[in-house]
Amino acid sequence: MALIEAEPELTQRMLAERVGLTPDGVKYHLTKLRAAGAIRHVGSTKAGRWEVVKKTTQETTQETTQETTQETTQETTQERILALIEAEPELTQRMLAERVGLTPDGVKYHLTKLRAAGAIRHVGSTKAGRWEVVKKTTQETTQETTQETTQETTQERILALIEAEPELTQRMLAERVGLTPDGVKYHLTKLRAAGAIRHVGSTKAGRWEVLK
Repeated sequence: MALIEAEPELTQRMLAERVGLTPDGVKYHLTKLRAAGAIRHVGSTKAGRWEVVKKTTQETTQETTQETTQETTQETTQERILALIEAEPELTQRMLAERVGLTPDGVKYHLTKLRAAGAIRHVGSTKAGRWEVVKKTTQETTQETTQETTQETTQERILALIEAEPELTQRMLAERVGLTPDGVKYHLTKLRAAGAIRHVGSTKAGRWEVLK
């Protein structure tokens, strides 16, 4: 976005060289940005230019408000469904729909989301079964938190190493961090996807850059 705004005439190949990605990688990100309405291309493929589409304050506020309202409504609805299920596990989708004030399909949508999140499960047959609210144990919650913290700590160590020695290879990073090369590759991929780092130059003779 910053490069396009500064130099609108940049081609995909030129962008790829600046960002340290393949032309296909740049094409993927440009497609995503165009689909999101963030940029557009004006003119021919060879002689055209990029334009960054800046939304008005009103448009941005409207989108933010809509997203926040939608998320809040979904959470509130699902909380009501959870409370009803906990109080009356034998409730059917049709009965839940009547209680919550939604269509049966609307309730089905929320139940599917809750099941996918591991918050509820259905035991027994469709007609004679019952719902169960799945409450996570302290151990499960601790395990999830520990896993997230470990990932963050590992990536912080990788970032520090890259910043100190930009020429480090994946194999060398693996030895320093105490992971397998595939393990380091996983974290590097996550960091690149998050826009925290980029690789400049060839695979063998290139270097890492930390994007601050």
